[in-house]
Amino acid sequence: MKNRFLLPVFVLFVFVPVSVFAKVGVGGQFGFDLGRKPDSFASLSIRSDVSPWCVSLNAHFSNPIYDEFALSDTFTFSADDYFVNERLCQNVEFYVLWGISAGFYVDFGAADSDSKDFSFGTGSRFGGGLDFFFFHRHLELFLQAVWNPYLGIKKDDGEFGFLGKLDNFPCSVGIRFWN
Repeated sequence: MKNRFLLPVFVLFVFVPVSVFAKVGVGGQFGFDLGRKPDSFASLSIRSDVSPWCVSLNAHFSNPIYDEFALSDTFTFSADDYFVNERLCQNVEFYVLWGISAGFYVDFGAADSDSKDFSFGTGSRFGGGLDFFFFHRHLELFLQAVWNPYLGIKKDDGEFGFLGKLDNFPCSVGIRFWN
C-alpha cells in the first residue's frame, strides 16, 4: 500500500511545481520487444520542455506465444536524455537518445513455499524516434525504437546466477498531453 502511495506523491511534489514554470507532457506508451522471447509493456511517461530527460515507469506483460497473456511481475524504470531533438517541419520532430534502465522481477511463489525467486538488471539505452505535435503542441504522438542491452543477477529455484540480454529492442508508440 505504501508503494502505491509514493508514485502519486512524487508526481505531485516534483512535477506539479515544475509545470508552473515549464511545459510538462504526461502520458502513456505501449510497446513490445523485438528480441528473443519478446514481451510487451505499458508505461507512464513524463517529459518536460526545460530538461532533455524523459522518464518512464513500465509494467511488462507476458507474451501469449510463450505463456498465457497476463501482467507479469516485471517492472522497469528508464530515464532517457534526448541529446538530439530537431524539428523536421512545423509539427514533426526527430530525436536521438541515450539513457539508463533498471528492472526487477519478484516471484513470491505459493504462500506455503520458501521460494522467493527474483532478478534485477540494469542497462544502457540507445535509440531514436519521431514526435508528432497537434493542437498547438498540447498533444504529442510519438514512435520510438531503442537498443537496451542489460546485465544483472537472478535467483531461480534457490540458485544464484547472472543474467544478460544483448538483443533487447523495445519499440513503442505513445501519447503525451502537455499543459
